[in-house]
Amino acid sequence: YTTPEIFAEISMQMQERGNTQQATEVVSINAELLEVVNEGEYLIASVLFTGQLRENNEMLENIDEVWHIQRNANDVNSTWLLAGVQQVSIQ
Repeated sequence: YTTPEIFAEISMQMQERGNTQQATEVVSINAELLEVVNEGEYLIASVLFTGQLRENNEMLENIDEVWHIQRNANDVNSTWLLAGVQQVSIQ
């Protein structure tokens, strides 16, 4: 459920990590739909995720990310795909 570009990025990160196991515990998560825009042939929704997670039993980390998901605007049956993740600073 990603665009080819995001899939390539995730694949590269997994190759760099190698066989190292990784565990992520999502402690809390909140989602807020920021906007949905029509960009030519795509509808793009931006969702703000805030919360806390713990990776590999380390200290809690705050997360503040905007995920951009898209689908074909001309096909109501098309699937929403992850098209980008943006780190943001919440004040």
